Amino acid sequence: MLFNCSAFVENLDGKKEVKGNATEVGMINYLLRSGNNVDALIDAKNKPYHNVFSIDFTSDRKMGTTVVKTMATRRVFVKGAPDFVILKCSNVLAKEGPVAFSEEQKTKVLKEVCKQFSDQSLRSLLLAYKDIPDSEWETLSQANNNFAE
Repeated sequence: MLFNCSAFVENLDGKKEVKGNATEVGMINYLLRSGNNVDALIDAKNKPYHNVFSIDFTSDRKMGTTVVKTMATRRVFVKGAPDFVILKCSNVLAKEGPVAFSEEQKTKVLKEVCKQFSDQSLRSLLLAYKDIPDSEWETLSQANNNFAE
C-alpha cells in the first residue's frame, strides 16, 4: 500500500501525525490503527534499491503504478479506481492465499461493495499487485522500450 503513497508520518511531541493528501492519509491511518509498524514500512519504501519506477495517477489512467525490486522479482503495485483496476485482476488475495477472481465476483464487488461506499459519498480504491520474475521482467522491459513514457 505504501509504495503507491506520498503521504508521510511526522512525530510531533511523541504523537504520530500523518501528512499528505486525504486519501493517502486515510490509508496510513488505517495501517497505524491496525498495529502495523508504519515507520519501518516507510523506511523500506524509501530505500533507493527498492523503487524501480513509478507512473503517477492520472485522470486518464485512473490509477497509479509503482514497481519495486524484491529478492527475485519485480512487484508491480497498482492503486486506483476499482472499475479500472479490477479489470487487470485475475486473482484475489484470500485468507488461504491467492484464488481465482471470476468475472461474476468482480461484478459483485463493483455493484455491491463499491456502490455501498459510493452511496455514502465515500471514495473507494482498489489495491493490486503482481510479482513478475526477473527473467520475465527483462523481456517485458525490452519489449516495451524499458517502459519509457
